[in-house]
Amino acid sequence: MQILLKRLLSIALLSIPLAFAQTYPDRPVRIVVPFSPGGGTDIIARMVAQKLTELWGQSVVVENKTGGNGNIGAQFVAQAKPDGYTLLVTTSALTINLALLDSTGYRLKDFTPLMELASSPYLLAVNPSQHNVQNVRELIALAQAQKGALSWASTSEGNAEHLVGELLQSKAGFKMNHIPYKGGADALKDLLGGHVGVGVVSLPTALAHLNSGQLRVLGVTSTRRAPQIPNIPTIAESGVPGFELPTWYGIWAVAGTRTDIVEKIHASLSSILKNEEVRNKIMAIGFEPMGGSMDSFSDYVQRETNKYAALTTSIGLKKK
Repeated sequence: MQILLKRLLSIALLSIPLAFAQTYPDRPVRIVVPFSPGGGTDIIARMVAQKLTELWGQSVVVENKTGGNGNIGAQFVAQAKPDGYTLLVTTSALTINLALLDSTGYRLKDFTPLMELASSPYLLAVNPSQHNVQNVRELIALAQAQKGALSWASTSEGNAEHLVGELLQSKAGFKMNHIPYKGGADALKDLLGGHVGVGVVSLPTALAHLNSGQLRVLGVTSTRRAPQIPNIPTIAESGVPGFELPTWYGIWAVAGTRTDIVEKIHASLSSILKNEEVRNKIMAIGFEPMGGSMDSFSDYVQRETNKYAALTTSIGLKKK
């Protein structure tokens, strides 16, 4: 009898995680986006939230907690209860901030990586009325000839677009004069208007202008060509071997969240990213849907953290 009771107790204990996973979520889940409504991160998060709501039959809502180039929202999630009811959707800014700031208010180990949701390259582009260059090699030659006088636009110092330009100059051995803007849309506006001749802009921001004749894209910053513009070569295949600096979008839970709940969220996300409607919507706004295992995403995030730390040190960007 005692042996039977022990076996029944063991079975009951083993079934507890399954019961938790089956009942999760039993109340609304929030996805924190640390950037403003309407941006790429927000759009992707809302697509995911809608599909999770449909899958789970439970409300999944997006909350925008802006500030500190994504730090405010990340800090909020890092301090949340590890129960699966607070998730974070953010970008490579999560790792860039760790390289640029003495104190971010979070560490990578405060989060459980769930999945890379999407990726998108930045574009190295020129206004053809300002510079009659046809490819990356010609731009490098022009910049070298002008010995630092050539101006280029991107977002403010330390943002990903700025780091793209700095990495390119470092790898290809030339200098340009950086003109920082408050946002990618502002930089693109002046590039289209001919107020600056060279710029680093995001594909989603520039997508509507690629056929206008006001913008010539010389290369993309990803390791492979963007499916939306397959005729544009990567910068790596355009004479700068090893060049890679796309932006990516991922989703995290709070560290310490139950393994069975984390696995349920991951399985649901995998299902969503295999949905053709979702994939087409992501592609239409200039991103590429990703997916993959939690381990592969965790490894990628760690590599990105190391890369940005090395890059910011090599180009002399001081921590704030």
